[in-house]
Amino acid sequence: KMGDMATFDKALCLNEDPGLNVSNDRCTGFGQAMTDMGIAYLGQIEVPDDNTTHYTSIVEKAIGESGDWGGYGILLSGLSQLPSALELKKLHANFVMSSFDTNDDLYKSLETGDVLFGIDQQPFLQGYLPIPILTHAATDKQYFLDQSIKSGPRFVIAPPTDEKADCEVRNFPVCPVEGKSIITRSLSPIGTTQPSASIQPSVLPTTQPSSSMQPSSFPSFDLRPTLEIVQTRGYILCGLRE
Repeated sequence: KMGDMATFDKALCLNEDPGLNVSNDRCTGFGQAMTDMGIAYLGQIEVPDDNTTHYTSIVEKAIGESGDWGGYGILLSGLSQLPSALELKKLHANFVMSSFDTNDDLYKSLETGDVLFGIDQQPFLQGYLPIPILTHAATDKQYFLDQSIKSGPRFVIAPPTDEKADCEVRNFPVCPVEGKSIITRSLSPIGTTQPSASIQPSVLPTTQPSSSMQPSSFPSFDLRPTLEIVQTRGYILCGLRE
């Protein structure tokens, strides 16, 4: 992604947590991608996340050049080092930089252009969502028909809306959103304990609700931009929104 968004011929990965396998894997994957694109990968550099002066000294020594560092692309393996990396960019303004994970500081850096993108790991979609989906498959024999859920990871190149940012800060609770709903009369409204008689045992319905239904009975929610969910019978049912 970085190679598609900017022009540079040398790349390195700054790792603030080299003892963590996932951080090492992030740098390894980045290095392989750079090599595949014909960009010289200078390797993984271990950096502190709590000492900007030491951080700057380590990276400057590793690169071994003065000036604005045009032609360099740097990936941060995590956001705890972002404040130090931003200070480094004040000294060497022309290197391009991206990072794993997202937070408010990253969103501000996207707006200023100091960072190309963040990588949203979608912890709710990747970690939690499979549980209710599998629960429905096992207990109610309800499945999606020819549907996929885009669970990430996802490249973030612009800040989210205030509403979506608040949703992320609160660890991805459901967030009200206007739009086309996929919830049908086959699903029970929130708060009911028994499914309606029209629920089909083998599929999760995907047609529109009848005009006779009250809109308040079937609220539409947006967990991420491509997903809508509603709670019924103590579980969470999910479906893709057009």
